[in-house]
Amino acid sequence: MEQSPEAFSQLDEEARRQVLRTSLNTHYVGQTAAEAFNYRGKTDILVQWEGQALFVAECKFWTGAKDFTETIDQLFRYVTWRDTKLALVIFVEEKGLSALLEKAREALQIHPQFSDMRSVPHEGELRATMTWPGDSARQVSLHCLFVHTPR
Repeated sequence: MEQSPEAFSQLDEEARRQVLRTSLNTHYVGQTAAEAFNYRGKTDILVQWEGQALFVAECKFWTGAKDFTETIDQLFRYVTWRDTKLALVIFVEEKGLSALLEKAREALQIHPQFSDMRSVPHEGELRATMTWPGDSARQVSLHCLFVHTPR
């Protein structure tokens, strides 16, 4: 998407999500679903393996740090205590990705369930260890991938 932003600029969240789902299904044949029911709602992308949720993700367009925090809360409403690999895929259409990533990092670090930042292999993403709501001993991995397609 980042290498051909003009090809995706007119696509809404649902269409972009389908692109990601299709790609994931090349690795997890038939195990990846979009708008899939998990726990108390429908998550945008769900990869199941051997009857369990392997990966649960929410997709959103960046609209600010407050909405980013609310998306983290939304994701936690769709997962169970056993779901430990969570992701946010944030589509960014504005310029200034470095400043935006810093805003997201700050919002992530003040989230009530934040535990610590993890190292990332690539720019344009954030990874954190989060605690489970109401169970600080249970930790989950949250991977936030920012897909930059400026207009």
